[in-house]
Amino acid sequence: MIEVIPQELAASLARALGRISDEGIPTPFLFVYDQAWEVAQRLRPAFDALMGAPTYVLPDVWAWFLRSKAGGAGGWAPHRGVRYDVRDAQGAPTLMNAWIALTDVTEANACMYVVPLPKDPSYPGALDAVDVDPSLATPLPVPAGGLVAWNANVLHWGGRMQSDAPPRASLSFSIATAREPPPPASFDARLDLVAEMLLTYKDIARVDAAWIEWASLWRGLRTAQTLRPSS
Repeated sequence: MIEVIPQELAASLARALGRISDEGIPTPFLFVYDQAWEVAQRLRPAFDALMGAPTYVLPDVWAWFLRSKAGGAGGWAPHRGVRYDVRDAQGAPTLMNAWIALTDVTEANACMYVVPLPKDPSYPGALDAVDVDPSLATPLPVPAGGLVAWNANVLHWGGRMQSDAPPRASLSFSIATAREPPPPASFDARLDLVAEMLLTYKDIARVDAAWIEWASLWRGLRTAQTLRPSS
């Protein structure tokens, strides 16, 4: 675990996620704010060191705000970041998932669980498989402001919230050694990214149908603006 952001920034983003969630707005809208991208910029030095090469933030993000419920709220179901082998010729990963805790995250409030690659019977030959014995997984509790990261092929999932657990706020980025365009800077470009993320992760994140409709309409409008002939 590496601490990547100050406690004050983590707390500010956690409060923002709580307000977004309270209004029924999808949590990836956090990424319209500069502060979310400040986290991404703080990641770069750590990932340059971890991956041994210059790294770039991909347009692949999400944010979570989980509260305990009688039914046992939890994170996403078991999945992999990608289902193709991300190793280079030397066996080093070229794509990693970064998960940042904005509140203290423990096993009581849905910390991440990962299956180490040496224990994963489906790695690397059957990366479409996501069924695994849960006893093979390792829990990853993280204090607020901390980062955990893994090879994007790693099978992982969010735990369950205990009934009396405090809220869990977190966000994630994907980091690659391949050069990518810079993170979106304009408000409209950030909305483009939010719409794309809602459409990409609509099933696993259980995005409300009304927001899927918004994302589709927004993407269509932006495409039409791009194709509009100049006068």
